[in-house]
Amino acid sequence: KEYGVDLAFRVNDLNGQFIGVLSALLDVKEIIRTAEVGIRKYNTTEVCIVTADGKLIYSTKPHQFLKDVSQKSFFPYLKKAEGTFVIKHSYQKKIFSFTHSRGFNYFEGFGWRLIISHQFDEAMKPYAYLQKQMIMILCLAMIICIVLIYGLGRMIITPLKNLNDGIKRLGRGNFDQHLPVKSKDEFGQLSSAFN
Repeated sequence: KEYGVDLAFRVNDLNGQFIGVLSALLDVKEIIRTAEVGIRKYNTTEVCIVTADGKLIYSTKPHQFLKDVSQKSFFPYLKKAEGTFVIKHSYQKKIFSFTHSRGFNYFEGFGWRLIISHQFDEAMKPYAYLQKQMIMILCLAMIICIVLIYGLGRMIITPLKNLNDGIKRLGRGNFDQHLPVKSKDEFGQLSSAFN
């Protein structure tokens, strides 16, 4: 009582003569389980497999087997081998990723498309969270830079202001004053020389 796809291949000998048929039943759900492993963290995930002509083979939502979905809005995007696209419906956006099945050796493959979709907002939630974190870090870095620039400015401007005030007082004839010498850098040496 599981959906599956019967596969049958003609087997020829080295001369191209028919010698038998190789038959198997492909369990579609096993393929889907492999695809679903990495996407369980999203609540709005939908996985489906469609044939190249638009017949629905499997969907994680209730579906009708082999229903024609070629008129759905996502189907025209499936012409490439694989890719990602976004479709905006009237009330929500969905992001789709898809790839197609490939053959192996002499088997050409069926050309089925595996389509995984999520609501755009839910899929982009980690990006939005990272963006908020980066903005907060940037704001914090800017505040730290402003504080450092203010402190560095005070370290430079205060001794210059003291020196400028001392020179003005000296120019007015006040020869009894002394400038504070708070450091041994160039400003401190200049203040000592002035004193």
